[in-house]
Amino acid sequence: MTDPETGLSRIEWPPAPEPVRAVPSSWNVSRFLANVIELEETLGMVSDLVPLLREQLMALLPEFGTHLGFDGTDIASHSTGAKNRATEQTSDPDADWGHHETSGVDARTGKAWKKIKRWFGYGLHLIADTQYELPVAFEVTPASHSEQPTLRAMIRATFNDTPELPERCKDFSADRGLDCAETKAMLWDDYQIRPLIDTRELWREEKQLPDYDPCKPITRPLNPQRADTIVYTEKGSLHCIWVRLF
Repeated sequence: MTDPETGLSRIEWPPAPEPVRAVPSSWNVSRFLANVIELEETLGMVSDLVPLLREQLMALLPEFGTHLGFDGTDIASHSTGAKNRATEQTSDPDADWGHHETSGVDARTGKAWKKIKRWFGYGLHLIADTQYELPVAFEVTPASHSEQPTLRAMIRATFNDTPELPERCKDFSADRGLDCAETKAMLWDDYQIRPLIDTRELWREEKQLPDYDPCKPITRPLNPQRADTIVYTEKGSLHCIWVRLF
């Protein structure tokens, strides 16, 4: 609108309406969390919801559960992990220290790198439908628990609770750090589910050689008892080496 005295235009915003409901305070959230924890510890109401919702989604979505995947993440505790001198316990006795190591090769420089992460708390392990990006099962463990046995236990428990799920599932994916012959054999032999888990590169001897190139895959002769041009990689692919004689 225009001010009649100055002739200048200005914008006037209408006053904001009062909120219908006030934003919950911090103690409201804390009380709600305490109630949820109590319902789970006494009646198991939170964990019992998971198979129920899973079955409802399978009935609603015909392809739900066809493509499953697994991943995990760390959950840091509010505790520092320091032990009390008198009780020899931390302020969060259910948590412990976790250690996660990742390594690789920089594609630009060809240099190997390694990253080590440590935290005090828990690990969240999740099986999800990779097509719909919806959770199927979860497990929370102390941070030190290994993912390999946790993954296998989760697969068996989930498939036992919902027998229709393994009949519907066609493939199961996970990152390369979970490559394990026992896990792959269980998926394929017991449930006829194709494991989509990349093979870890565990060959170490060739990395100590002076001509080792981290940008190239390590190969070994198909028949080490004779000189041959056929070699293979740790992932099982075959290569033919051409040798110039002149």
